[in-house]
Amino acid sequence: MEIWKPYRAEVRHNTQTDIRIVAFTTYRDTGSLKQVDWKQQARKYEHLAGIIFSNLGKRPTVDKLIELDYSVLHYSCYSSRDKRGEPGQPIGRLTPLGWMSIGNQTREQDQKLFNRTYFVRSQENRNDLDNIFLRTRNIKTPSKSVFLNSDERKALSKVEQSFEFMDRHYEVGVQWKNVTPSSQNNYNMALTRFEKPKERLNKDPSIANDYIQTTSIEK
Repeated sequence: MEIWKPYRAEVRHNTQTDIRIVAFTTYRDTGSLKQVDWKQQARKYEHLAGIIFSNLGKRPTVDKLIELDYSVLHYSCYSSRDKRGEPGQPIGRLTPLGWMSIGNQTREQDQKLFNRTYFVRSQENRNDLDNIFLRTRNIKTPSKSVFLNSDERKALSKVEQSFEFMDRHYEVGVQWKNVTPSSQNNYNMALTRFEKPKERLNKDPSIANDYIQTTSIEK
């Protein structure tokens, strides 16, 4: 397991550039990336001839890459002095860390890489689908340990009686849809509520007058 640790270093060049950088690194975070000997590579390109590149260090691999977090070390000190060749060839650039070359160091033609990804999904077994279908038909009633009230028992009985499979689907009757609800005869109670206000209006003519003015429709 790799553990990222903070890394602090000072970058110096010809006593003119001195900068402190902080980064997170692991053991050999650049892998087996090797240094490019641009002194040797520059001989392949006419526009890089005469540039004095820095010597390589003792280690053959790259210890750390200076990326865009420290872009001040990548900019061109004299953009007019950049050494450019044909399209696709490396460019010589004078940076605060000295001469660097940016681009491909080989003369090989560009290669097109293709990546194909395949997804494999097994078909569902028809027997498995049949088993799922049969399990849905095997519906059990709640166990005796579950207590249901009268309404719940009526609903459960209605479902059990009306549940059936028809034309590739299940049908369940709606609870009490065909049952006409029974309403109590409350005529006497309504009549009593009507008589009591009537008696009060007869006793107090002022209230009766206000009531008539409120309920009457102006013509």
